[in-house]
Amino acid sequence: MLLRWAFEEIQREEGQSVYCRLSTRAIDQPRRTIDPDLAAAIVAGAYWLREPAAGAELAIAYCGAVAPEALAADQAVAEDIPGAGLLAITSPDRLHRNWLVARVGGESSVAEGCWPGCGRVPPSSPSAISTRRPCHGSVPSPATR
Repeated sequence: MLLRWAFEEIQREEGQSVYCRLSTRAIDQPRRTIDPDLAAAIVAGAYWLREPAAGAELAIAYCGAVAPEALAADQAVAEDIPGAGLLAITSPDRLHRNWLVARVGGESSVAEGCWPGCGRVPPSSPSAISTRRPCHGSVPSPATR
């Protein structure tokens, strides 16, 4: 999905270079049907692997090779925190760029669609993780305390 988009992007008349960070860690890929909306979300930078229920207390967001740990954390909290969401961030850079463009145009960004009411701080900025905490009432990880 992302590689197809990347090849199309670098070949467009006004396209840009594309940076892909790869990992040597083998990660099982979920078997699923990718409809046009999911494809667009993957390319835009993030999609809900499991969308949080209304009023959910927690959403876990992850990017890249830490996917297995995020999935394990989601399973570990499922009984205690029903309705928790699991957000796959496919490109922090694309989320950030989209956020900047949306701010200038006065539109809603992809990130704001994932985190309603949290559009003031750009995703992937150094303070983005800590600003998600007030939006969802989550407990900070030891790294962000």
